[in-house]
Amino acid sequence: MYVTKNYIKYILITLFYPTSWCQIEDWDIDTVNTSLLDYQVELSSDGYIISWGISFLPDGDLLVSDISGKIYRVNKDGNDKILFQGLPKVYYRGQAGLLDIEIHPDFEQNRLNYFYLSDIHKNLSFTSFASRVLVNDKLESIKTIYKAPLHNFTNCPYHFGSRILLDKGYIYFT
Repeated sequence: MYVTKNYIKYILITLFYPTSWCQIEDWDIDTVNTSLLDYQVELSSDGYIISWGISFLPDGDLLVSDISGKIYRVNKDGNDKILFQGLPKVYYRGQAGLLDIEIHPDFEQNRLNYFYLSDIHKNLSFTSFASRVLVNDKLESIKTIYKAPLHNFTNCPYHFGSRILLDKGYIYFT
């Protein structure tokens, strides 16, 4: 069998690079220095498939959306998280799933929050934008604000936008 030097390099890189990378400890902890600000990056909560969106609650806790279709309330210390019930099923595949999340400016009064999800129709998907009310540890009164027409749905596993901005009474979403 004829083996080239490049082929051997490829095999060595393939075999040893992942091993050395996996041995790096605390890869998600870092000090970042910029011309404007220095800050420390620390892991405060884990156990997600991919945490996609984060919204700060008035008491300092976080709402964290996980791409797999789950939303958690994480206390401000990061050492306790509660899984919310009452979410619709999402199309979770590739980059598609539950995406951004944001609370209403009057959240303390109306308990309303907004979220993006990869909506399902048979085996097809496209991004939908919705709101719901947070009652204790359950999400209720889900209301779809925007849903793409069915002719735009696809079986592509990529997301189709997912940033939410609330400003001066308007909701902006991509």
